[in-house]
Amino acid sequence: MRRINLFVFTALLALLLASCSSVNEVEKLKAEVMEVHDEVMPEMGNLMNLKKQLKDKIAYPDSIGGSAEELDRLIHNLEAADESMMEWMRNYKDPSPEMSEEEALKYLQNKMESIREVKQKINSSKAAAEAVLNQ
Repeated sequence: MRRINLFVFTALLALLLASCSSVNEVEKLKAEVMEVHDEVMPEMGNLMNLKKQLKDKIAYPDSIGGSAEELDRLIHNLEAADESMMEWMRNYKDPSPEMSEEEALKYLQNKMESIREVKQKINSSKAAAEAVLNQ
């Protein structure tokens, strides 16, 4: 009898540890996704500041370091990067408790891919705008 109780205890302990590790994988990936988001989010104010500076350059033609068309394209790219972040935030939700571990991990992997794309858009549009403004 004692041997059966030890077996049952060991089996329950193994199940508990397995379920904890799967929850930890989901939580770990969720934290990584939010880390990328939190890294990029402060740049949103910078994008709008760069957009204003570019519009000011267009308003004063003598100060243009590039063509008005180029400045318009840069403004559009800044706005598109901003909108991609807003869209990502509107569409992000934590994985549902009803999801399996596999579903939750797949969902979070997709969110990680999309937030990395947002980060790339933000960084590239910011760098291009700064390059023109710093001419």
